[in-house]
Amino acid sequence: MKKTWTKVLALLCAATACAPIAGCGGGGDNGIDNTKTQLFVFNYDGGVGHKWLDAVVARFEADFAETEFTEGKKGVQIHQRNDRTSIEQLVAKMSTSREEVFFAENVNYYNCIAEGAFLDITDIMEKPLTEYGETESIVDKLYPDQKDFYQASNGRYYAMPHAQSPTLITYDADLFDKHFLFFDQEGELTKRSTDEGKSYGADNLPGTYDDGLPATYEEFYTLCDTMIGRGIAPMTWSGMYEFYMTRFSAQLRADFDGAEADVAYNLNGTMSKLVDTIDEDGNVTYKDPVTIVDNTNGYEIFSSASYYYTFKFFEDIYTNEYYFSKSFNTSVSHTDAQRNFLLSRFSSKVQDIGMLVEGLYWVNESSSAFTDMESYANSSLQERNLRIMPLPKATEAQVGEQTTVVDSLNQMAFISAYIDEDKKELAKTFLRYCETQKSLEEFVQTTNLTRNFKVDYSNIYDDLAPYTQSIIDFLGGVRYLMPASDNPIFQKNYTALADDYQMGTISDPDPMIAIKSGKTAEQLFNAFRTKYNANTWKDIL
Repeated sequence: MKKTWTKVLALLCAATACAPIAGCGGGGDNGIDNTKTQLFVFNYDGGVGHKWLDAVVARFEADFAETEFTEGKKGVQIHQRNDRTSIEQLVAKMSTSREEVFFAENVNYYNCIAEGAFLDITDIMEKPLTEYGETESIVDKLYPDQKDFYQASNGRYYAMPHAQSPTLITYDADLFDKHFLFFDQEGELTKRSTDEGKSYGADNLPGTYDDGLPATYEEFYTLCDTMIGRGIAPMTWSGMYEFYMTRFSAQLRADFDGAEADVAYNLNGTMSKLVDTIDEDGNVTYKDPVTIVDNTNGYEIFSSASYYYTFKFFEDIYTNEYYFSKSFNTSVSHTDAQRNFLLSRFSSKVQDIGMLVEGLYWVNESSSAFTDMESYANSSLQERNLRIMPLPKATEAQVGEQTTVVDSLNQMAFISAYIDEDKKELAKTFLRYCETQKSLEEFVQTTNLTRNFKVDYSNIYDDLAPYTQSIIDFLGGVRYLMPASDNPIFQKNYTALADDYQMGTISDPDPMIAIKSGKTAEQLFNAFRTKYNANTWKDIL
């Protein structure tokens, strides 16, 4: 869908701060070398960390040591600021900030463009990377939905994606193998990952990444019941930071809606899975397909069955106690949950835990936990078979549909619009350098996380940890969705419509906590339909 170039008066940028904690490091001024051109870079030092930037900066400075970006100065000196400053604070001070290149998260792209904060970088996006021996441009490396999102209605680009950050399920495949927790073709849990005859998984195709894993929510519940029967806590998450489960709920909703998922952000399009009725057994009947037109019936998006099935999934997880005992403990941080998950298979003090709900960056955050476990045999990331679990489908009818993944953190790279004219070439050259094949491969090797581009990792794949390989395997076949749009109604009502804020408009900000407090899935679903209707939508307009 082409975009309407409208300056909106909404909140400047998405406000939910990412909780992952990582120490500041790398960079710093360390003195100014006036014989070189200076470049100042901001890096959000959360789950992705800064070691990847240390590495690319070192290579860039070496590769351009003889280049004159400024007359009379040879070479480049790059200064990093690695911290967790929010995007709102960054943009508010951008006109006076010395930082020129940014790697940030929670970026409300179209608001920031409307505010004039981002430099036009179309030239470096569309030009093939031939100077690095490549034939593709940065635009060529974008997923289709990303290209449509990042290209404004005037045909220009003002930012590019950074790290991939969906919140998904990681499972311990070693533990699954030990307890034969992969499905056979008769629907029984009798297989290991290396066995023949496994079920076809959610994609309904033989010989693919998800073979033997649950294809539907019902199979997922069967898996959890079996785990409990074998003394395993099915899953865990951070009780301190509730938004992890909120973001996971956005993943489930997006995958249910599939090809129609972007209507929830663009507020225009046809939806075929809007609820008509829910009977006493929880069976859903749909309305005839409805065409959503933002300024008349945009409220209909909240009738999507994706909300009901997601809330029902959470309700079933809670009601059946498919979780580790400390999952709701408000003193358990994200890193505590990661550590519990990792340690559980080695320590008698922690119950075995099968799955962890987390952002893909969690392994990069857990470096200290892996270090602490070095005394246990086969405990390193390279030795452990940790893998991403493809999302099971809510209904049998959806098995075989392509998985839709939503990028929950909106991590982007951009250049300040306030950069001095004589620094633009250097800033663009550096940002372009960060998106070369070599830099993208180095990023994976440094962080065990992928950048948000279509990349061929075949040259390094065999040397990566099983966890990192699983990210590449899983994300290689998904539809990647940006959870935002330039629609002025969406922008002006960002805190009501954006995923991280929706639950807060009707109940506890986290749907799992709302379920824990006594709400049912149907009550939560009806709360959305009641709040957003023809009358309240007029108020929004």
